[in-house]
Amino acid sequence: MRIEQSLKESWLKEENEKLKNNKRKYLHFDRRISFLNKKKVSDIWTSNLVIRHSFYPLIRREKRYRKYKRIPGTKRKQITEKIRPISYAAHYDALIFSWYSCLLKDLYEIKIKNLEIDSNIKAYRKLNKGNADFASEIIDYVKTKKKCMVMSFDLSKFFDNLDHELIKTRWKELIEEEKLPDDHFFIFKNITKFSFIEYADIKELLKKGKKINRICDPKELKTLIRNNPDILKKNLLNKGIPQGSTISDTLSNLYMLPIDQKMSTLLSNCSGLYQRYCDDIIIVCSESDADKIEKELKKEIEKNKMNLNKSKTEKKVFTNNQGGNQVIDFFTKYSSKIQYLGIEFDGERSFLRHSGIANYYRKMTRSIKKFAARAKRKKRAFPVKKVFKNFFYSRKCNYLSYAQRVSVILNSPSIKEQVSKFRVMKKIKKKMKKSTRK
Repeated sequence: MRIEQSLKESWLKEENEKLKNNKRKYLHFDRRISFLNKKKVSDIWTSNLVIRHSFYPLIRREKRYRKYKRIPGTKRKQITEKIRPISYAAHYDALIFSWYSCLLKDLYEIKIKNLEIDSNIKAYRKLNKGNADFASEIIDYVKTKKKCMVMSFDLSKFFDNLDHELIKTRWKELIEEEKLPDDHFFIFKNITKFSFIEYADIKELLKKGKKINRICDPKELKTLIRNNPDILKKNLLNKGIPQGSTISDTLSNLYMLPIDQKMSTLLSNCSGLYQRYCDDIIIVCSESDADKIEKELKKEIEKNKMNLNKSKTEKKVFTNNQGGNQVIDFFTKYSSKIQYLGIEFDGERSFLRHSGIANYYRKMTRSIKKFAARAKRKKRAFPVKKVFKNFFYSRKCNYLSYAQRVSVILNSPSIKEQVSKFRVMKKIKKKMKKSTRK
């Protein structure tokens, strides 16, 4: 493969920006990297040297999300917990994955533009837009219809179910080779048959690691694995790639390419719209075409060895009436909202999803409790300014600054009302009063 010098330079610049913004400051089995130059990454650009590299195990950590779901037939909600395993590579390993991701992404962008489906795929691309922009596109499109069906689908355990042989096939097709070059095959092998260590198993080592800028040295790692053989785990299945790796996002888009192509063409022929953000798919079409399109999507998903999460499938009917627009749930026939990427739309107004606001308030409550406990323990005054700096409208980027941007993009007074200064101030004062009460 011939690699343009400009691609190398843009990748190097982007990686240095990440280092500058502390996006790679986590502890791992190798030392943190503070700055990169051409000399430091020359081995990554040399395929013969890449295949000699020995990758460290990934570290896998579980991220837990609290979810509120309405109990069918009642107004009550039940709390469920979603667990998402996130894996991250050692610093130098992440650079290697990142470089090959850059190579594939460059070819992928060319391909989807040639196929004229680049507007249908939103995740993991440099579009200078965010979730609110993508949600706004859907809402604006829906508003142009007199009546339409809006269907949203979620792929079950997306990264865990990506078939290895299909990944390899897509990879070869993208680089137009009958066989993966040795360095590409080496990367493919290490991202599919990966080894990992659970964060919980090395938690004690992390305290010591902060002093030496790494979790432990290679000799200690070997001893750790030798003394505790159950600590090192491997993906022995013929499917699954680690979510969180610097190449996994590109491979997930590449994997979905035939589905995106087929569904984008089908919806275009039906005067509808297909959009995918990672494992979230949304389709806008006429009611008469809905069944046919849903069957075709399910057929393509199964053909590519994946499954739809039936519990997250939603169908909403939007109607533009003289008395006002409305959204009706197709299954229950009650008034409802179209939900996409953290935004809700009831036919007239846009809102932030309740779960996003609830997460923000929970985070605020936890921090206030910690501040109060620390102030009491050290016999200091409660840090009121710090609370307002972190959780109120300030120069610091937080959920409120995000909400402000969303309200502007969607031109939504209802979102401004959801996070109004009065409402947030009242909440903060109430939490501080409760936590500092003697």
